[in-house]
Amino acid sequence: QLPASASSTAGFYVGYALTLDLDGNIGTTTDVETRTVAGFLADRTLTTSSGFSSTPTSSSLFVLSLWTNRPFITTGSNLQITVSAVNFFTNVLTVTGIEAPGFINEAIYQTAPSLSEFALDITSPQIEELYTKCMIRIIGGKGAGQTRTIYAYEPRFRVITANQNWLIMPDATSEYVITGKPLCINNCHSASFGSS
Repeated sequence: QLPASASSTAGFYVGYALTLDLDGNIGTTTDVETRTVAGFLADRTLTTSSGFSSTPTSSSLFVLSLWTNRPFITTGSNLQITVSAVNFFTNVLTVTGIEAPGFINEAIYQTAPSLSEFALDITSPQIEELYTKCMIRIIGGKGAGQTRTIYAYEPRFRVITANQNWLIMPDATSEYVITGKPLCINNCHSASFGSS
């Protein structure tokens, strides 16, 4: 059962990753396990997709996150790194896909795994479908000059899905502008228009 500070909305954490340090000793790593939350009730009780190797106790530490839904990062040297495990207690990532050596203090960014997706800036509002049907134009950095219609917006990750794949995949260096939805006043039967 989660503490009182957690949401009490049934289903809220379904799909989240629950990472546990089973013995509560941050210095050990062999007892850190991650499972997907399969059910969450209003009394803050949750169930996971499968059991842990041992039963969590009151000294177990936990982190709820969404990292398993977007397990991709990029650096200047490596554009598609897949994260296979995260230990929040020792700040260690287990990754695959490193093709070139990096350099000290090289920035790491979360990326989108699809050729039609793009991760917006962390300051983007977390409002469902806010940018759906808007236009996005890459004005600088990688992929500059491309324009797409936004087909969907996932606010938890601040990721847009474009109506077609990018010819040159934008990345963390890309600068962009999002313009408003087309407006229709009367006879708005086309799905391409915003509502009025």
